[in-house]
Parts: sequence; C-alpha cells; structure tokens
Amino acid sequence: MAVLTVVTSSPPSVEGGHLVIARALVEAARGCGHDAHLIVTPDYGFGRLFATYAATLKVDVSHVDGRRVDQVISLRYPSFGVRHSAHVCWLNHAMREYYDLWPRLAASLSPRNKVKEGIRRRLLHAVDRHLLKRHVTQVVAQSYTIQSRLLADFGIHADVLHPPPPQRPYRCDEYGDYIFAISRLNPLKRVDLLVRALAEAPARSVRAVIGGEGESAGELHALARSLSVADRVRFLGRVDEPTMLAHLARCRAVCFTP
Repeated sequence: MAVLTVVTSSPPSVEGGHLVIARALVEAARGCGHDAHLIVTPDYGFGRLFATYAATLKVDVSHVDGRRVDQVISLRYPSFGVRHSAHVCWLNHAMREYYDLWPRLAASLSPRNKVKEGIRRRLLHAVDRHLLKRHVTQVVAQSYTIQSRLLADFGIHADVLHPPPPQRPYRCDEYGDYIFAISRLNPLKRVDLLVRALAEAPARSVRAVIGGEGESAGELHALARSLSVADRVRFLGRVDEPTMLAHLARCRAVCFTP
C-alpha cells in the first residue's frame, strides 16, 4: 500500500472542477487500497499571484499524518510547485489569463498596466517552465488542448489522460423539456452562450435550468431579462449532489461550454 497525496490549489470557498477531479482521484486510490490524501494549497487570487506561488513552495508534502509520502500528483498552478522526488503533474491548466487568454486581458488594460502585466506574464512563464521541468518527474495532460499548450508554451511533450466522470449514482429517469447546465458562473465558463441561444428563433420553445454560483450570476440574470427569455431560464444557485443528479436524470440535454 502506497501513501499518496493529491495536490491542487483553490481560493477559499470556491468549488471548481479540479477539486471534483482531485476528490475522485483520492477515492479511486483508496479504492485500490492506497492511503490517499488531498492537500489544497493556497490561491490568493489574481492580484497576489506571486504570494500564492511563494506559499505553495513552502508546503511540505513529504509526510502526511506522520507517514512518508510515496507519490504526489498535482493538478494545476501553482500546486505543481510542491517538492517531491516522485511527483506527477496531471495538468488541468496554468493561469490562463497569462497564457491563452492573454490577448483578451491585454486588450482591457491601459498602456501602462499592459507593460506591467506583460512583465509579470514573462516572469510567470519562466517560473512555470522551471517548476514543470524541475519540480515534476512527469507531466500528463488532462486533454489534447492542454497537451498542445504544454508543447507550445514549455516545449514539454505530454501524454493525455482524460479524467473519467466521478463515481456517482447516475441514472436516466426521463427526457424532460429543458437543457441543464451546471458550472461556476464566471466569464470563462461562457454560460451566457446558453442564455443567448434561447433567444434564437429555433429555440423559442426551449427552457434552461442553470446550476452554480459566481461573479457572473447577476450579469446572466440581466442578460436573460434583456433578451426576454427570463421566463424560460431558471437559476438554481449552488446545488448539492442529489439535486444535480436529479436534473442530469431528467433533462433533455446537458450544455457544457468551457
């Protein structure tokens, strides 16, 4: 039996897909007889990026509950900065604002801030390249998109291993009359595409149920009202697992727009 730690980072009280994957990985390892643990490293937010990295570098993953750790699996920035001699990074993503989303961020900045953030971006690329090549013994991508980014950004050739669906009691009760979406409500998740689609002529009889919370919730409500589809969109807010499974079992289709 190996002692294994799964390491990811997260802001306080934020539930992201990487945490779902991390918990499922821990449970799968335990199911195979290993002593598996989840460690969540700090994420202080966009404005304190390097403080987040500094705090992560101080996290000790060599022992857990008094036992020596045999294997570490990290999932995202900056958790791949932890130090261990047997460290696999199963990469979910780096900080996208400084990578594939940089053009959008740069377009929103003043000339002075664009220079400042450009310097920060170059420093972050250098730090990430060092950590992924020196602190990690193997890098595996969670998708082909991430695989291509690893090669383009860092010159790292990585195999792809897709995360399986978490082990849950999925079922199909009926094919209802609505589309279900569940996600954190922020611009990167593009849930607005579902709301906008309801205003198109072919979708005039379609309803949507959206689960999740986040900083874009108010904007999505306002968008539904402005498009005159508010009577066909139901926002659930944060949902528990039984509620989510019930909607997955009864909806006509699931909308996923990352």
